[in-house]
Amino acid sequence: MTNILCIIRHVEERTLEEATKRAVKYFGEENVLQINEVPFFQAVIKTFELGEKNPSKKFLLALDADVLLTEDVETVLLREWEKYKLIYPNLFRLDFLVRDKFRGRVYAGCHLYLNEYSNRVVSYLKEKGSSTTQKRPESSNVRAFASDFGLKSKDGKVIVGTHDFEQYYEHIYAKYLNRAIRDRDSFLKIQKMIIEKKEKHPEDFDFVVALAALEAVEKGEFKEMNTNAKLYPSVQKILDNLGITEKSPLNV
Repeated sequence: MTNILCIIRHVEERTLEEATKRAVKYFGEENVLQINEVPFFQAVIKTFELGEKNPSKKFLLALDADVLLTEDVETVLLREWEKYKLIYPNLFRLDFLVRDKFRGRVYAGCHLYLNEYSNRVVSYLKEKGSSTTQKRPESSNVRAFASDFGLKSKDGKVIVGTHDFEQYYEHIYAKYLNRAIRDRDSFLKIQKMIIEKKEKHPEDFDFVVALAALEAVEKGEFKEMNTNAKLYPSVQKILDNLGITEKSPLNV
């Protein structure tokens, strides 16, 4: 029996069913839970609340629904944890790399936590209050928690899945609006990477939609982040202007 409780955080991503199917295969149905909470700060709190309610599980895996895990992921997660634990006995959090469709190797949507601290994290986050305006509601708060409690939060070097493949155009557009607003310092770098991807794959409209989002921010059409795609003006007009039809649900 696995020692990992997997929490899938979703906003009805196109890959939700496939992400869940894979997680159930790797960890068992009884160890996989879904949550749909917005803003994302509330999803982070709910993640640790579920960990708190399942104290028999040693680890809590926070997984976003736009991440599709690879085979043998449980073995990889536990092996890497033990490797880092030898160096950092007070290890609390270990992040894992994913292969992002737009940006290559990145840390996104796959975090392994030591579950025994979940109750303390919940209290800590609730004391901080709503953090919807923070750029990174999970990583910034959890790293602050680790620092305050003398624990370690580390970045692993192993790729454990793919990220942002097969997503709805609506979610891609909203995601790159947020990314452009949040990561002003790396805006040009992100834009350059996506332009290069678009040139290599001109038939793939994911890159067209992402670039349209970046251009909207560049023009000053959007200035505030919003982690709920549904709260942005409908992307349908943008798709119509681009001559693109929204994707059908993913067949799995």
